[in-house]
Amino acid sequence: MADAKGVSKDEATEECGMESSGVLCCGPVYSQETILKNQLLRVPRLTTDQPSIVALGCFVVFMVMVWFFSVANGQYLWLLNGMDWRGQVCGEGSLTPYPYEAWLNPLMSTIGTGAICVSSCPAPANNQELDTNELTCICNPLYWPEKFGNGAARSEELINECQRTEAQTLGYFKKVVNSGDTLLNDAKTGSSGGTDQPCAYSYRTQYAMHKCVPWVSETSIQQIVDQQGRSTVETTDFVKQYLAGSTEMFSTFMADVADSVHIVGACMGLAIVFALVALILLRYCVNIVTKGSLVALFVLLVFTAVVSYLQYVSFLNRVNETPQLATHDADTYSMHVYLVVFLGTCVITLVYGVCAVFMWRDLDCAVSIIRVASESFEDAPQLLLYPLVHMVSFVALLSFWLMGAILLYSSGTIETNDKGVATMVHNPFLAGSAVFYLFGLFWFSAFMNAMGYMIVAGTVYLCTFAMPKEEPNPEGKRDIPDDVMSASMLIMIRYHMGTAALGSLILTLVWPLRFVVNAFQEIGNSAQMQFMCCCFEQLWDKHLRYLNKMAFLQTVLHGYSFCGAAFEGLGCVFKAKAIIAPTTYVASFVLIVLKSTIALTMVACAVLMIQSGHFGVKADDLTFSWVPYLLVAFASYVIATAFVLLLEVTIDAIMVAYCEAHHEEKGGAVTDVQLPTSLKEHIEQFSPETDTLPLKMSPNDPAAA
Repeated sequence: MADAKGVSKDEATEECGMESSGVLCCGPVYSQETILKNQLLRVPRLTTDQPSIVALGCFVVFMVMVWFFSVANGQYLWLLNGMDWRGQVCGEGSLTPYPYEAWLNPLMSTIGTGAICVSSCPAPANNQELDTNELTCICNPLYWPEKFGNGAARSEELINECQRTEAQTLGYFKKVVNSGDTLLNDAKTGSSGGTDQPCAYSYRTQYAMHKCVPWVSETSIQQIVDQQGRSTVETTDFVKQYLAGSTEMFSTFMADVADSVHIVGACMGLAIVFALVALILLRYCVNIVTKGSLVALFVLLVFTAVVSYLQYVSFLNRVNETPQLATHDADTYSMHVYLVVFLGTCVITLVYGVCAVFMWRDLDCAVSIIRVASESFEDAPQLLLYPLVHMVSFVALLSFWLMGAILLYSSGTIETNDKGVATMVHNPFLAGSAVFYLFGLFWFSAFMNAMGYMIVAGTVYLCTFAMPKEEPNPEGKRDIPDDVMSASMLIMIRYHMGTAALGSLILTLVWPLRFVVNAFQEIGNSAQMQFMCCCFEQLWDKHLRYLNKMAFLQTVLHGYSFCGAAFEGLGCVFKAKAIIAPTTYVASFVLIVLKSTIALTMVACAVLMIQSGHFGVKADDLTFSWVPYLLVAFASYVIATAFVLLLEVTIDAIMVAYCEAHHEEKGGAVTDVQLPTSLKEHIEQFSPETDTLPLKMSPNDPAAA
């Protein structure tokens, strides 16, 4: 007969092998008496939410296929340095001494025709915008057949210069010219000719967006080739238009990530150290760490506001620079990003300051429950190994993902057209793959958190809420099974990976919608729109994430599938919300503050490392400096979460266990006699309404007699 959650007791007992001596045949061996005393060991289980684990497995296969495709086809140096008109990557092979991409003539509408590789960004003497005494010429007979043919337009000097060894290597040559030099004719449009000429005057450039981009006024740019006699003078900077395109901006994002990946790695390592130290300090001096974190986060928010304002001013100066840089649009984008960050941080700092003052009086509650949660580490010290395992797993995931993402964008085929000009052609499925590849990073990260949450919760239930020993036990020792974390891990991996996959998938799907809703809230003028957006925000912040956690805890305790566990979990919590709310809110606030403090500290380290220029990358090397900062913040927050998760899970687990002990309609999980004395003292001190709630007695509880 199946129960309300769709689990047949007979089938579950048979499948989970409760009559066997070990956990999953390869785990710890327990006696039948020990199994019957512990909820996790005796509960009948089936593999829950099987379609979700199948979906996750299929997605893993997809991600692996994309990764191998990226490694096989990726061209890392092309992404960083670009390529010349022939399709040869700058800084590679014979062009190793020439790692920078530049353009012969920004007036060419097909800018790939004039792409060249240079050893340093061209800049005429005395910071002039144009040098009419030096010509740069492209050696492409297919694009200008009339110049290399036998007709009247044949240019002997152009042909001779292109036959030189250096010109053959580079695909172009530079030459100082004087008045009357015949090569000047190859930089003239004539009355009817176009601006696509094989030669052009040297002009001022600046290194930006990982390229040598034009830095000249409109007056100078029209003189890069001689347009005398033309009825219409061309002044459009096509290089600037190209760099302002979304594709090239995204390419620059990826190049910035590639340039600063070692900074990100160093900050991730520091985040591990900071999180580990914070976890140890929380065990021994929780009061100091709790209050210190509140102050430190306020200081870091102020630091973030100051730095973002200085960056805003810096980009504002670049935007207002005359003549405009070719990166004007990218600089404008970064300017707006830093302005939004500055204004947002100011608002967050103000709100946080008010919340911190309001919460200060309740910090004793957080300190108390964290002390109670820390006692689990004494009963199961192997719990302290979990953050290291989680961290190593996440670092491996992020490292492989970043490698695949960078190479995925640079995956393509260099094809040459009938005019001898090469272009990078991307496979059509790459764009769609990139979206799902990014989605996979968030889903897998959430899945790892979900599995860790359930494994830690199972360990806490096995040790913290073990039954007291039956023999005379004046010291109150508990009958804790051996290898509790191994047993919890094996049970969760064998039976409940599907539940973790489904819960994490729901959060991953809903999380991007939050930003869409926020955008609608900003532009929505109607009261109805504002109300709907507010409701969604409340649903996300107050219910959905909490529902996920409660579902995981019920799955651990009773073996339910996700939907049934969510229903049971919320029902249990609502009946004891007067007990849970005072503790959960203030404890969650403190732990979020701790994680945010670690993340912002790492961002501050990244800012100092990049601005100093002593760690392999300088601020001038990055077009969008906020990209590595954002990546550092995300990675550091996840790492901090892995460590703080121990306390988060333990607090959630012990509060739900208290609800179970007071839930008369639901039996078999936790009884009052299993509750630690320190937890009871905490509840009595900070939840005065406990007297109104009935207790569920155990047969071994003296009060039951």
